[in-house]
Amino acid sequence: MIKAMKEIELNPIDIDKSADGYMPSDELISALEIAYTLKRPLLLSGAPGAGKTDFAKWVAKSLKSRGFADKPFVYATKSSSVSSDLFYYYDAVSHFRDNRPHFQDNVKETKTTAIEKITDGNPTIIKTDSVEQEKVPARPQLNAADYIQLKALGLAFARAIGCENAGENKALFEKSGVPAQPTSSVVLIDEIDKASRDFPNDLLNELEDYVFEIKELNRKIELKDKEPERLIIILTSNFEKSLPEPFLRRCIYFHIDFPSRDRLVEIVMSRLKIDNKHLNDITNRIDDFFIIYNYELQKKPSTSECIDWIRSIMKAGVLSTGLFAPGKSLKDSPLKAFFPILLKKQEDLEFVLDKTF
Repeated sequence: MIKAMKEIELNPIDIDKSADGYMPSDELISALEIAYTLKRPLLLSGAPGAGKTDFAKWVAKSLKSRGFADKPFVYATKSSSVSSDLFYYYDAVSHFRDNRPHFQDNVKETKTTAIEKITDGNPTIIKTDSVEQEKVPARPQLNAADYIQLKALGLAFARAIGCENAGENKALFEKSGVPAQPTSSVVLIDEIDKASRDFPNDLLNELEDYVFEIKELNRKIELKDKEPERLIIILTSNFEKSLPEPFLRRCIYFHIDFPSRDRLVEIVMSRLKIDNKHLNDITNRIDDFFIIYNYELQKKPSTSECIDWIRSIMKAGVLSTGLFAPGKSLKDSPLKAFFPILLKKQEDLEFVLDKTF
């Protein structure tokens, strides 16, 4: 007999990706305060899902009342990134295209030449020559500044200066949406270790002296006096590759450890906005989570994966259901369907399913 196929049920969950409910440690906040005092970037490390990126969002939102933009300006580092990408983008292809002759816009005009013969004082046309001539309409040459857009760190520099103080850069600032008056910003340079070692090395002077150059315009944009105080720079790294020592020397460093059991209960309750009446169930599920976390796994689940796991079993209405059944293996666990949230390697999944309680 053929078993009936399970029907697909799609039940989306509304996931809040804002900084609401984020709970940084006191030590992490102190590291940020030190970085700001010394005008140094704050470099965060920690396992993927530890909350490094969310911290930058939380900082921006927390400082909104003090004149900061309520969201950080984010640059997501790629393997192909170069230092100038942090500051601006120059669309060279469009610049070249728009400045070349547009032959499709050419028009043709006909020029007629008449040859006359005068007979008895009266002119008579005996031949007419018509020649088509191509006429290219004149097009203004467009400047490189029209094809430059400020990005992340460059935009934060411009906001720290303000359009009214921009001088020759005013048009560029206005095009990038920079306010008239100086304003403060948080900049997140995410996963800086993805790029080549040249990327952080090429940022040494820019991050220390608060200056960068737009080569296409032969201009420098520099923060002076108290303008650097309007800027907070947060970098994240998973340390997939080591960062150069001269770069590390210029940073304030903080590692986000995996939270303790009690701390993780607080984080889950806060991030998911869970009422205290569910505290006992949440605590029990966190205890279940730590049993899996403490196994010798190739890839241990992260804080964000724990949050997703709790979120999913709450949505399914099984928050009060225990993970383990005495005397049975986890193959028979009522929460087995949710294991793919926590276990991302087949070897880990098979290892856990063989465990018996």
